[in-house]
Amino acid sequence: GGAEGLEADKDLAGRILAHFKGSWQDAIQELNRQVHSDFAGVSQALAKEVLKAALTQLLLYYTRFLEVLKQLSPDILKDSVPTPSILYEMKKFK
Repeated sequence: GGAEGLEADKDLAGRILAHFKGSWQDAIQELNRQVHSDFAGVSQALAKEVLKAALTQLLLYYTRFLEVLKQLSPDILKDSVPTPSILYEMKKFK
């Protein structure tokens, strides 16, 4: 039914959000290491551009995810990572 499906969606969204909250900083650091490793023989400027583009895309997807959560269940946002925290981490890699 509709209500049961909505509860299942909320549960899944909560699990996704909890996973993101627990792993996003390590994932960004790993992405930074991987990009710089992959572009080591080419150009550090290019590596920075690729990293910037990837992190920008991550932030866009995360912002969209938060918008969906807000419509689904605004109370779930209390467990979200604040966007300024993500921006702060992103600036470390410029």
